[in-house]
Amino acid sequence: KREGKINDDALCMGVVSGAEMDSVPVQMNRKDFVKLVHEAGQNNIVTLTGLDKDVEVTIKHIEQAPFTNEVHHVEFYALKRGVDMNADVPLTLVGEAPAADLEAIINQPVHSVSISCRPKDLIQEIEVDMTTLKEIGDTITVADLKTPSGITVTMEPSTVLLSVAATKEAEPDEDPEPVDAADVPEVGEEDAESSEATTEEKEA
Repeated sequence: KREGKINDDALCMGVVSGAEMDSVPVQMNRKDFVKLVHEAGQNNIVTLTGLDKDVEVTIKHIEQAPFTNEVHHVEFYALKRGVDMNADVPLTLVGEAPAADLEAIINQPVHSVSISCRPKDLIQEIEVDMTTLKEIGDTITVADLKTPSGITVTMEPSTVLLSVAATKEAEPDEDPEPVDAADVPEVGEEDAESSEATTEEKEA
C-alpha cells in the first residue's frame, strides 16, 4: 500500500527500492508484517501488492524500537528474475564441538555471511558443522562452508566464523617448591674460623 496520511498506530512505514526502480514509500499493517516474518522468514521472497504493479521483494532491513522491539520501518529490495541479488544469511550451528570438553571456549565473531545468488536460489540459513572443532586453536572459516549450488559467499575465504580458545592463560605456580633440609649446606666452626682469619688478614 502506498504511503499516505497515517493516523493508525497499527501501521508502520517502509520503502521499496531496487536496481531498476526509484525508491517508493509504503505503509503496512504492523501485526501482519510481523506474522509474515515469523512464518516466511526474512530472506524469503514476498510479493507486495497495492503499488502500480505487484513487486517481488526481499526484506533488506527492519528497524525496531530499542526496548519494545516494535517494528518502526522496513526496507524492501525489489528483485528481478534472472539477475543476481545480494543478501545476508544467518549461520546455524549444528553438531557438538569436541573441544567443548576441554578447558576451552567457542568464539563466534560472525553470525551471518553475505551471499550472491539468483532470487530462485535464495536460502534461509547456512549450516556450520561444529564437529570439526577438536583442539584449542581450531577454526572454521568461510572457506570451510558447504553451500548449495547457485550460492556464492562474497566474503573473504579466510574470514574466521568460529574459533576455539583457552578459557584462561596458564597461571604460574605461586607456591615455591619445598627444599629438602639435607640439601642446605651447614656452616661449621672450622668454616667460621677460616672466614674470620681471612678477614683479619685483609685488615692487616
